[in-house]
Amino acid sequence: MKLGSKIIIDASVALKWALPEEEDMEQALLLKQDFVSRKLLVAVPAHFMTEVFNTLFRKNPSQALSFLSFFLMAPFQYYSLSLEVASIAGILMKKHSKVSFYDAFYHALAIHKEGTFVTADEQYYKAVKKEGHIVLLKNYK
Repeated sequence: MKLGSKIIIDASVALKWALPEEEDMEQALLLKQDFVSRKLLVAVPAHFMTEVFNTLFRKNPSQALSFLSFFLMAPFQYYSLSLEVASIAGILMKKHSKVSFYDAFYHALAIHKEGTFVTADEQYYKAVKKEGHIVLLKNYK
């Protein structure tokens, strides 16, 4: 798997750092380690934290605030929605009718920044893999 110089992760990946699951945990923790040790530059859209914490507070409210400190201190590079990224996301949605803007925004950001979108969402991946700039978390090495 060849990754771009910039990695865009979605909430499905980051949530594995805080809510351990069996599936893809080795890859999730490796990506986290590469990020924390600054081997990777990880970018996310501005709504990333809201999406992550919505799930964290629902699934693990007793530990959500402790995870908040890690996520707030982590060196994520944040991007706001722009016309260019929205346009790319719109194209993805038009070509793939079941794709939401939320998912397409992450992917469009990777395309626009010539990076790689890493997701654990296999359904999204299968729908859009032909578009490039995307890899499944389970294939991260």
